[in-house]
Formats: sequence, C-alpha cells, structure tokens
Amino acid sequence: LAVALGEAATWVGFTMPAAELVCATGESLQSGELERFQWGAWLLWVVLILGVFPRLLLLLFAMGQLWRLRKPVPLPLPPNWLVLQAQLCPPTVGVTDARGKGAQAPVVAASEQSKSGAALVWVGYELTQALAETLTFEPSVTAFPQVDGRGAQTQVLMQLAALPQGVKRVLLVCNAQLTPDRGFQRFAVELKAQGAQVGVLLLAQDETQWKTQAPMWQAQAQALELEWAQNSHWLEEGGSSWEHH
Repeated sequence: LAVALGEAATWVGFTMPAAELVCATGESLQSGELERFQWGAWLLWVVLILGVFPRLLLLLFAMGQLWRLRKPVPLPLPPNWLVLQAQLCPPTVGVTDARGKGAQAPVVAASEQSKSGAALVWVGYELTQALAETLTFEPSVTAFPQVDGRGAQTQVLMQLAALPQGVKRVLLVCNAQLTPDRGFQRFAVELKAQGAQVGVLLLAQDETQWKTQAPMWQAQAQALELEWAQNSHWLEEGGSSWEHH
C-alpha cells in the first residue's frame, strides 16, 4: 500500500521508499539519511494528495454551487395559488418564444389587454407562427398566439387569474402535427379550474393531415369535457366570430 500510494510521486521526481525499505523499516529503526529523506518525501506526498488536494476540489465545487445558486429560481406554484401570486406580483409585460433564439414574437399578450374581464380568450397551444397568422378574431378578443412550454402556460394562467371579472371562454387552438400529451391535459384542466369554458380548435397545413389527427384530438376533448369548437357554433354562442385563411 505504501509503495502504491507513492508510485505517482516518482513521476514528478520524488524519491519514494521501495518495497524492501518498507519491509526493513518494520524490523529495525532506520537512521540513514537516505531512508529518512524517502520517508519524508512519501509523507509530504500523501498529505498533499490525500489531504490538501481533495479539500481543494471540494472547495472549488462548493464555490461553484454557491455561484450557481446566487439567484434562486422560484418553484412553480399550483393553480390554486396563481390568483394570490397575481395579486402580489406585478403583471408580466410579455414572454418571448424560448424555442427560437432571439425570437421577437410575443407569447403572452401585453398586460394592457387584460385589465378587464374577457368574453373570449384564444390560446395558440404550441402553435407555429404560420398557423397563428391564419386566424382572425374580433378586435375585442384577447390573444395569446404562441404559448409553448410550461413557463408560458403559467404566465397565461396568471394573467387570466388577474382579470377582475375573470374569463368566460378560452379557445385552445392546437397544431394538428402534434398529439394531445399530458402537458395539454394539465393546461386544459387548469384553465377549467378558473371557471372558464374551454374549447378546442384544431388547425393543420392541409386537409388530409387534419382528417388524420382530428379523431384523436376530438376524443381527448371529450375525455376532458372540453367543447369541440371546430364548427364554430360554440364561438358564435359566445358572441365572437373568427376566420381561418
């Protein structure tokens, strides 16, 4: 063990005790100058490697962790706390799409659009910009054209919860290229928890894709007790109209 611990020290020029010297040391006192020098170098090497070096690594690791945690990130709140958070925190001006570096298209509508109750709010759930531009609603309709990711969903829920009169109807406009995953299910349930009627509208680049994906989305909407707003009757009942180009 003594020879093995000192093996690496020979690479940098230290003179380490050989196996014979280690065995002889246990039998009688070694008073030679060379023997004392070798054992002293061995003890210094072991102190550096087993004592100082690991502590230095731990110190650097601890400093790195402290530097990383200097700005704590708040944990996501459950839906029933969003109302309180919206009252205590100032409204968010906007959130940009995190998928595209330097993207300028707003994900969440400006706070000026959310100062009063909204009869209809439409949300582009993971909708591409090309599909979002094909929709046209009345000017009074509040829009969140591109909501992508949990962070953007939380911002939408906070702004809707901050409305003095709440929101009556929320239309989820979805991309037919995707499938209704757990994130969509959670977001729809959280919207319903705010007392809004939630509808689903499916958009696709071509009619064939829409026919392929529509049964799956319609089944998911039925399972979550959402309105299938594809025929626009549900929107017309709320006094809103829309066009799809």
